[in-house]
Amino acid sequence: MHLISYLKTPIGYVQSGGTEYITVEGVGRLKEAFKGRGILSTSLQSRGRNPILNSQFDLQQMTPAEYSSEESGKISVELEAQFKSPCCGIRISTGEGYIISPAFRLDPTEGQNIALMILAARSSPYNVAVEKSVLAISKDESEVTVTSDGGEIRCAGTIAGQTRTARIILNRKPKIPVYRAQLDQTVSELKGQGQIGAVWRPVARSFEQLVFAFYPWKMGSNALMPGTVNLDPITNYLGAPGIGDPDEFDDFVIGDGPEVNYTLTLRIDRGLERHDSDETGVTVA
Repeated sequence: MHLISYLKTPIGYVQSGGTEYITVEGVGRLKEAFKGRGILSTSLQSRGRNPILNSQFDLQQMTPAEYSSEESGKISVELEAQFKSPCCGIRISTGEGYIISPAFRLDPTEGQNIALMILAARSSPYNVAVEKSVLAISKDESEVTVTSDGGEIRCAGTIAGQTRTARIILNRKPKIPVYRAQLDQTVSELKGQGQIGAVWRPVARSFEQLVFAFYPWKMGSNALMPGTVNLDPITNYLGAPGIGDPDEFDDFVIGDGPEVNYTLTLRIDRGLERHDSDETGVTVA
């Protein structure tokens, strides 16, 4: 278990009698504790000429969480089976992004609330399905066949007509209300006419299970300032390029999964901002 903490007091990981626990020192008494679907998101906010990154944490599908407390003020919460669910998320080149994972929220009688996000890697194969098997631009007789098998999507077809560029694009958009950041990934591109093909597989990273502990109140419109909470500690641990790396601002997929809406699009660009497209929904489970 890997621990990343922005708290003032230590956190720990304990195994006892076949059960796993996360501990937080110096919390004191709790008013309540919850578990659910944790969402850490970062988005650009425009303020005058200088856009800034704004980070937020939200706990959805909340239910009460059982915990134990000690006289020293240490709190322990049990990692039930649901906390093995794999996380998913992205960080795009602008610094925006999101991560979705099981999480706890601890509400002390004194002091600030504490969030514990539990990030696990996927351990089982993906199941991938598409809503329709053909993407077609009828006026140009351009057609791409789309199939899904073995946890991947295969595309193959012919591009004809007055085409400057043809692209097959996969779009990721999280199932988060009122959130605009999404990722368009070009999986194949063709200049002019001819044969086009692509293979796409969901991203699954291998890493030691991670606990990310922080105070939600330390999030806000200063997400780039030292000591504030954003996606960087998580993405850097998972292998994203860090500060000073030539690829620092590249898009980075934390992981794919059912918490995201996927769309596969065939887009034909004709120049002068003219284009046609056809798309199909993709399910990743």
